Amino acid sequence: MLTDGRKLTVYNDRGEVSALHDLPALAGKDESYAVLGAGKTFLVVRPNTTGMLTLIDLVDRSVVELAGELLSGDELAYAQTNDVPFRGDLLRFGGSNTDESELYFYYKSPFDPKAEYIRYTYTRQDAK
Repeated sequence: MLTDGRKLTVYNDRGEVSALHDLPALAGKDESYAVLGAGKTFLVVRPNTTGMLTLIDLVDRSVVELAGELLSGDELAYAQTNDVPFRGDLLRFGGSNTDESELYFYYKSPFDPKAEYIRYTYTRQDAK
């Protein structure tokens, strides 16, 4: 994969272009994105402005801000309001199962420096 923050080009194992994605069009916001994960049916991106990890479903074109799905209470409030050291949540993409119906994320609470990473599973209803 190669990206300039706005366009994503996916290459196959022979170096041929297998997919092109317009990230602002897919995500619905005109800004730059870091691409943190990808599969055949999804992209996990982080918009530079909000910093909120976002799932783009390439099948139904839905967009989900993952902090709202995985975090709650003070953890969610922190993700939505913090800006130090950067804006957004602290979620990390960890991979998917083979049929891409489940995506895995890791999170370490900013409130407890001794906290361990917590693994979250996000189930995609229409991935199969």
